[in-house]
Amino acid sequence: WVNEEELGLRRGFRFSPDGSRLAFWQVDTTGVPRQTLIDNTSSRYPKTKTFAYPKVGQINSAVRIGVADLIGGEVVWADLPGDSREHYLAALHWAPDSVPGASGRLIVQQLNRPQNRLRVCMVDCQTGRSGVLWQEQSDTWVTPVQDIHWRSFAAGEQAARLIWQSERTGFRHLYEVAI
Repeated sequence: WVNEEELGLRRGFRFSPDGSRLAFWQVDTTGVPRQTLIDNTSSRYPKTKTFAYPKVGQINSAVRIGVADLIGGEVVWADLPGDSREHYLAALHWAPDSVPGASGRLIVQQLNRPQNRLRVCMVDCQTGRSGVLWQEQSDTWVTPVQDIHWRSFAAGEQAARLIWQSERTGFRHLYEVAI
């Protein structure tokens, strides 16, 4: 529920730029309390719908990110820091070097449960290993960035660069980040 309702995630997968891989969220609701609602509108008689919906302080779904090669093989799972039930995987983006023959990398945004610390991680799609690129932190909350923009490579550049929005100063500013 938090993924769709609070983070705006309605599509649980992303194709690589070359279309050869699929990165996806996997949600495990085992142990999550169930909520029941009455549906009075879809038929003549009411029906009940039950779904996993944790309330404050209750156990969250465990969420992880996998990468599948579309011609087959094993799914590679992202090895991200922290407890998967105490963090939200708020966004993922393919890095621009994800082309045929390249190892492929993902940028994953991970929020803590209070949503006041955001880790931006780079994940190697062949091994699943990840590293924290930087963190955003606030006394109140941090807003994940759903729309990141990559700057074109220039001759002689050693790293990709992205344009990142941040409110870390109290105002929304744009930053250029080397990856």
